[in-house]
Parts: sequence; C-alpha cells; structure tokens
Amino acid sequence: MDASSSEAEEATVSLPDDLLDNIIPRFPFPYILTARMLSRKWRSKFESFARCKEWPALCPTFITSNYLLGFDRVMFNWIKMGLKADSVLRIELEWTRRLRETRRAMQGVLLCGNDSITRSITIINLLTGARRTIPYSHAVDHDFLDYSLDIVYVSPEFDKYQVVLYAIDIHNHGLRRILYDSRSSTWSSRYLSVRTLDVSHPFFAYLDGSMYYTESQGGPVLLVEANFDSGYVRQAMIPYDFYDRMIWTVSGCPFHTGVMRCGSRIVVFILSQEPTKTMAYLYEVTTQLVHLGVVTLSESALTDFTEGDFEFRNDPAAHPAGVVGDNHCIYFYGRFYLTSYDLESNTWNSHPIQFANDYREASHRLRICPVSFEPRLNPFIEV
Repeated sequence: MDASSSEAEEATVSLPDDLLDNIIPRFPFPYILTARMLSRKWRSKFESFARCKEWPALCPTFITSNYLLGFDRVMFNWIKMGLKADSVLRIELEWTRRLRETRRAMQGVLLCGNDSITRSITIINLLTGARRTIPYSHAVDHDFLDYSLDIVYVSPEFDKYQVVLYAIDIHNHGLRRILYDSRSSTWSSRYLSVRTLDVSHPFFAYLDGSMYYTESQGGPVLLVEANFDSGYVRQAMIPYDFYDRMIWTVSGCPFHTGVMRCGSRIVVFILSQEPTKTMAYLYEVTTQLVHLGVVTLSESALTDFTEGDFEFRNDPAAHPAGVVGDNHCIYFYGRFYLTSYDLESNTWNSHPIQFANDYREASHRLRICPVSFEPRLNPFIEV
C-alpha cells in the first residue's frame, strides 16, 4: 500500500465524508490496496464499508518473494497482487532453508511460521508488511515434539488472534496443545491423555478446542477427535464400504489420508493413487462421518503430501500436487489443473492452472504450502 507519505495522509483528511462514501466502494480489489486514502488514519473509516467484506477469498494461493497468486472461485480466474517485498523476502530466505523444521499456517491476511530451530513463531500481515517474531515461553519445552500449527482469528472487535501449536506426544501417550493469545501476550499449555496408535501421516486439524487426526495400524483408518477443554476423545472408523471397493488399491498403490479445516468445517480426505488415475474421497466430520463424494482427479501424478512443504520427484521439471481448503471448497491441485469440490452445492469442478510461469516460480522459489488468503477477514490487524 502506498501510504507512507504523511503529505498523502493529510490530503485525504480534507475529503468530505460523503465523497469518501462514494469513492472508496468504487475501487475493485486488489486495486483498492494502492489507494492513498487507505492510510492508518482512515482505518476505522475504511473498515466500516461493506465493500471490504466483498473482497474475494483466494484459494489456493501461492506466495513468492514479492507477490501472491491466488484463485478466485467466484470469478473462476487467477489474481496476482504485489506484496511488501522486504517482509516476504525474509520469509523466503529464512523458511526455505529449513523446510522440515518449519510449520506454516494462514488465517485471513496473517501468515504464521513456527520454527523449531530458533524456537519461535513469526506472524506477518501480508497486506501491511507488519511482522513480529515471538520466542517460545517455558510452556513450549518439549523438544522431542514435532508441532503442527494453526492460527485462529478471534473476533473483529478484539482485532486479535490466537496461534495454536499441537502435537501427538507419543512418549507420554497423549496429545499436547500450546496456545499463544495476542490479547494477553501469553502462552499456555495443556496435555490430554489419550491412547494413541501409529499416526499415518502429519496432517492434523484444529477447530474450537478440538484436535483432529487420522491413525492406522495397517487396517482401517480411524478419525480421532480430542477436545482439550472437556477432555472428550472420540474415534470414528471410515465406512467399510470404502474398503470393500478400495482394498486392492490400498494394498497395492500409494494411499494418502488426512484431515483438514475448511473454514468452520472439518473434512477428511482420502487419496488413492493408482497407476493411471488418482481417486479422491471426501467425508465431513459432524456428529458422524458424512460421505461427501468421490472423483477421479484430472492428473494421475500426485506427489506425496507433507505438512508445510512440498515433496518433489526426481524430475526437476515436475511440479508438486496437494490439497488445501477454505470456507467453501476443498481444492486438489496439480501441474496443470485445479479440481475443486464445493461443500455447499456438492459439485466438482476442474479449472486449468493459469500463469504457468508464475506457478512454477511460486512452487520452486518459495516451497510454501498453498494457503487460503482472505483479505476481507482482517485486513488491518496488528501483529
């Protein structure tokens, strides 16, 4: 945003309110971000406009050192917008050197990284470039744990956020949650005793105090829900009819399963990679597992999934594939196509990935797991 000049800020002060009421809503996203009137002095004025709430949610979004590239599901097109280069460039230099030691998450415009080497979390507002690094407190004293990460936006009136680190504590046979609350600038830790089995992969999800993950010991995959506040633990088995159809695939081909948060939903995804095709199965977690649908993805070459970074094939020209979700859809993306499942209409769509060169740069220069970018949620939140 071009709001660094004090003269520009003073110039906006002289504009009548009724004129601003007519001008600001006319700026389309993302061009409105370059308007001089979006200075700090006009924060409360700007956020009162409904136009801000109409900004598109971009998912998946790829982030490079100086711009982001995101898909607008409503307009069925890709949006490219510049970022505060100084701040994001430092992300590239720091986080890509330690892919395995860094976990990343995003909520609204806030990008968060958890670095187990420096023992700190870093919060960045991608619109304003504001950046803050917060060292661990004594609550995060379990070096042997490989923490996953999520960032939870509290509420507009507080303009604050929570960062949640959570992990399966195999040594103590339970789960552990570390929470940082920006309202009080404090850390807290909570342990939950639960019988844990062999975790099939590093995909976890966190929503409303509960941790979700899948586990397996060579048989049926189980979904585990554990609530840190009540101590309640629930297990649900993937329906048997799935295994009746897929047992040969599970035993003979790569098989990936995971759970992720899509806005206020928890969705279990099951990917079965066969020699000529890849099948995707979706279940929504409510009081029970609800089967949403199954589809053959547009590409057969899906790579392995790891949280927070990509797995590349031996071929340097190959691009990663993965899965990401938002409030409305879950997306499976590959080298050339983006396949989406609409959680509201229960429909599947396939879209070509445009900006091939930009996508290649975003995939290789900054190997960050694609995220859901929602600038309308908290555009001016302070870190």
